[in-house]
Order: sequence, then structure tokens, then C-alpha cells
Amino acid sequence: MSSHGFLIFWAILTGLCFFLLCALYYLIKLKKMGGLLNFSILTVTLLILFFAGEVGFRTYDSMQHSVSFTTVPNAFRDSQLGWTGKKVFGDPHSKKYKILVVGDSFTDGMGVDEQSMYYEVIRKRFDAELFVYGGAGYGNFQEYMIIDQSIDEIMPDLIVLQVTANDFVNNYWELESESAINNNHMVRPYYDKGKARYLYPGRFGKLRIFLTDHSRLFYRFFGGIDRLLSFLAARQIIYSVEAHINEKGLQFQPLEQSVLVTEELIVKLKHRIRNIPLVAFSVSPGFLAETFEELFTRQGCGFIGNVPDVISKAESQGAKLRMADGAHWNAKGHELAGVTLADQLNAKGYLKNTAP
Repeated sequence: MSSHGFLIFWAILTGLCFFLLCALYYLIKLKKMGGLLNFSILTVTLLILFFAGEVGFRTYDSMQHSVSFTTVPNAFRDSQLGWTGKKVFGDPHSKKYKILVVGDSFTDGMGVDEQSMYYEVIRKRFDAELFVYGGAGYGNFQEYMIIDQSIDEIMPDLIVLQVTANDFVNNYWELESESAINNNHMVRPYYDKGKARYLYPGRFGKLRIFLTDHSRLFYRFFGGIDRLLSFLAARQIIYSVEAHINEKGLQFQPLEQSVLVTEELIVKLKHRIRNIPLVAFSVSPGFLAETFEELFTRQGCGFIGNVPDVISKAESQGAKLRMADGAHWNAKGHELAGVTLADQLNAKGYLKNTAP
């Protein structure tokens, strides 16, 4: 919503509060006691609390995070991608070896300093020109879209694609809509029979989107509910589709369908990039990482599979490599992942050490 639309929205809300206060005053003056008065008092109280909370959150974000007072979540929505990610692009005309790096929240960094990111290790090791796009919560179709939009301008010498086990959930609406752990609760494009289907992964999507698009208070409220449900689902207190995935593996029919969709995307990606080499790597271990390796190698793409093992080994020796969420890497985790990737890219012949 634009700042103009924001002002209109809050002018209407303020006017409504004023109208209800006047109505309440009128009722009290006429001594119209009873249920109507109680309802009016409750309504006005809730609206005042809502207004105060909204102003409070916007003021806090403005002071602590330099977020404009009028900015709302839909400012980050994108009609094609669903929502925008972090874009850090170098010079497309550079004579250096150009690497396009695309991924999800691990490539976004979730607040890790840019100079501490894993791809910075690669850039420094090989004196490369980097083009990075990290979309928190992105699935493989959104990552394909980024590559499709970028390669003709950049003409990269190498594409590095970071993937995660939860991509299989995010690639298939039937899985994401049943997930309390890996559900991003935003409209995203799903690849279906060669076309993009823009869907919300759950119920009451239009109502939720309207509320969160217009209110930072509701945005935080729903975010808190999502985190609570994810916490409960991770401990199997409530149901989430990941329980069936872990129990049945590739015999779980919706997951099997997601794997087929994911392979179609990899085939489409390989056709789009033509002769540009692509190397994928997973940040998560397990059978889904092995499935990714099989899918990518089947299409003639490179795959680096030892990053999770290196991270896990270091953690078993006492290294603290995760952020507070227990999943994403901190600066030290990124450094170790970057060194591992750089070594593997060098060993597999994709890059040679050129930095002084």
C-alpha cells in the first residue's frame, strides 16, 4: 500500500473511533444503560488498544530498524515472485569470473553481516564478480524465476543454487498447505503443468493478507501464532505434514508428486541456462538432500553434498554455528560453509584460485 493509501486507511479508522466515542458519549448522556452501552464500551476500548498498538509498533520499527512509519508488509510483495528477497548484484560488465548465487533464507542471511556470508568466502578465494539473490522462504520455482530474469543481463560463468529439504514442501501446494513448520503464509507461484499457479497455502488467505497488508499489529499477531504452531508441530504436539514425510519418505504420495514437480523445474532450468554450468548444494542433510543430488546429477548438473556433514561435525566438537532459531547459520557457520564450498568448487574444476 502506498503512503497515500496508508493515510486514507488510518483516516477512516480514526474517524470510526471518533464516531464511536461520540456515540458512546451520547448514550451515556441519555442514560441508555445496558447491553448496548457495554458493547459500545468494549468496541471503543478494543479500537483504542488496536490503534495504540499499531502506532507503537510502527514507531518502534521506525526508531529501531529504520523502517518508514507508513511501510506495510505488502510493500515487499511482488506480482511475479510472490515477495521480494535480498539482491546484491555486482557489475554485469566486469571482466572477472562472474558467479550467480541464488537461494532461500540461508542465502538471504537472516541478518548476518554481508561480509560474513558464505558466498563472500568464494568471492575472495577466486576474485570473482558476484551476483546474489536470496529469498527467505523461496521455493525452487521462485529461484528459477530469478535465474530466468537475470542470466541474459549477467551472462554468468557459473550458477550456484542453494537448496534446502523444505523446498519439497514449498514446491507443492498440497504439502505446504498442510505444514505448520514450513508454511510461509504468503501467496507464492507453484509450478503446475508448465504454468504458474498463485495460491495461498491455507485457509482464509484473503482475510489474512488484507489484515497483514494494512496493519503491522496484525502482521506481528499472525507471525506469533505461526511461530507457536511451528513450535508445537516440531514437538509433535499438533499435526504437520512433515511427520508423514519423515515416516513414509518417498512412499508418501504428495511428496512423490513434489519430487516430480521439482524434477520438471530442474529440467526447465537446465534448458534455460543452456551451457552455463550449474552447481547446487544442500544446507540440510537426510534423504531429501540425497533426492536433490539424484535429480541434479541426472540432468548433468553438479552437486556438492558435504556442507551439512562438515557443519554437523564442527558442531559435535562444540562449535556454535547457528543463530538463535537453531537452524540458520551465524557468521562462523557461513564462514565454514563458504570454505567447504570453495574447496569443493576448486576440487571439481569449476573454479581455480586466482585471488592474490
